[in-house]
Amino acid sequence: IQMSQERLQFIRGKEKLSCIRQTPRGAIRWYTTCCKTPVGNTPAMSKIPLIGIISSSLDQADDPALLESMAGKIKSRVYCGPPARNVGKLEMAFMVARIVALILLWILKGDLKKSPLYDSSVGHNITHPRLLSLTEYRALNP
Repeated sequence: IQMSQERLQFIRGKEKLSCIRQTPRGAIRWYTTCCKTPVGNTPAMSKIPLIGIISSSLDQADDPALLESMAGKIKSRVYCGPPARNVGKLEMAFMVARIVALILLWILKGDLKKSPLYDSSVGHNITHPRLLSLTEYRALNP
């Protein structure tokens, strides 16, 4: 689920958040340190307030209506198995343009400053991502 980080809320356990990077320029992968539950991925450029939530880690993942009430209406699906129909280049271009427009709107609205993953007093994420060692990376990417 791609959404603005500003919409992300933690009821409890925010102090258990940590993040890693598989490569020096790779996405930031957020998870909980207590049970290693994946939370979501944010872009390597920390000034972009986008987060891709791992929907399977949500209790509401099996209830589409509840999930939609939390995250908003689903506008498109990407990498969800074989497509139900062929998607044309124009349709794909509109989807990408919509995502870019939303990100620009979120930047202009200052959503990053309202993100629970960002500390605006210091101007960066609440924790620095740990870069995986080559051994760790190879274990994840055989």
